[in-house]
Amino acid sequence: MFKVTDVSSDPGGTAHLVITGNSAFLCDTGFAFSAEATVANIRAALEGEGPSRLDYILLTHSHFDHAAGTSTVARAFREAKVVASRYAAEVFIRPGARRAIRDMDEAAARNAGADPGEDTTSGLRVDIEVGDGDVVRTADRTVRVYATPGHTNCSVSYYFEEDDILATSESSGFKFGDIVWPAFLTSYRDSIESIELVKRLAPERLLLPHAGLISGSEVSAYLSVIKEKTEEKAAFILSRHRAGMSEEEIVKDFISEYFDRFIRDTGLQTEESFVANTRALVPRLIAEAES
Repeated sequence: MFKVTDVSSDPGGTAHLVITGNSAFLCDTGFAFSAEATVANIRAALEGEGPSRLDYILLTHSHFDHAAGTSTVARAFREAKVVASRYAAEVFIRPGARRAIRDMDEAAARNAGADPGEDTTSGLRVDIEVGDGDVVRTADRTVRVYATPGHTNCSVSYYFEEDDILATSESSGFKFGDIVWPAFLTSYRDSIESIELVKRLAPERLLLPHAGLISGSEVSAYLSVIKEKTEEKAAFILSRHRAGMSEEEIVKDFISEYFDRFIRDTGLQTEESFVANTRALVPRLIAEAES
C-alpha cells in the first residue's frame, strides 16, 4: 500500500507525505511562513491511514521553498528524523545561508499576502546526513539515496525500493500543469547526468517536487521532455553569450522569456527568487561551457 498526499500549504512551496505500508515519510517541508498549516495538513493526512507517527523528513535540498518549514515540522513531529545531504547540513549552519533562506521566505510571504511570522531558521537541522548509495530504513521500507546535483550541489533523490517510487530533486526538473521546467543552477552537465540517472533507474513512479506523482508512460515522456527543455534553456543563454551580449543583458532577456511568459502567473516562484537564481545561473553556465 502506498499513498502520496500533497500537504504543502502554499502553491509555491512543496511538501508531499508518502505513506507506504506502516511507514510515513515527508518529502520536503515547504515554506516557513505557512509551516503551521503544513503541520495541520500532515496530521489530517496521517489520521486513519495506518502509520501512527511520521518516521522521516526527507529533504531533497536546502532551498527555502523545500526546507524552510523544517524547524516547525520537526518541532511538531519530534519522533521524525530529518534526512538530508551532508552538503545541506553544512548550508544550514551558515549564518549567511540562514539569512538568505529567511529573506526568500519573507518575500514568498509578501507575495502570498501572508504574515512572515517568526524567524525559525535557527532551528534548521539535519539528524541523518546521507550521500550517494546510503540507505534509510523503517521496519518495512527501504529508501535508497542517490546524489543528483545540478540544481544545487546538495541535491539528492530518494528511491522507495519496495514501492518503485523515486522522489526526485529539482536537478531533473519539475512540472506545473502543462509547464515542464528545467531547474539546473549549479551545473548544466550535472543536471543532464542526473536526468540520465533517473532514466537508468526507470522507476514505475516519479514523485516530482511541486507537481506530485506521475506514473507509467508519463515517466518516460516527462524525462524525454525535461532533457530537451534543459538543453534548450542552456542553448538560450549560451547563444546570446556567443552573440556578444553581456551577462546583464542575458539575464534580462532570460527573465523576459521565461519568467514573464511561463512563471509569473502560476505563483510557483516569486520574482525575487527567479531573478536571484538567474543572476547565479548565467555566469556559472558560461564558465562551465568555457571550461
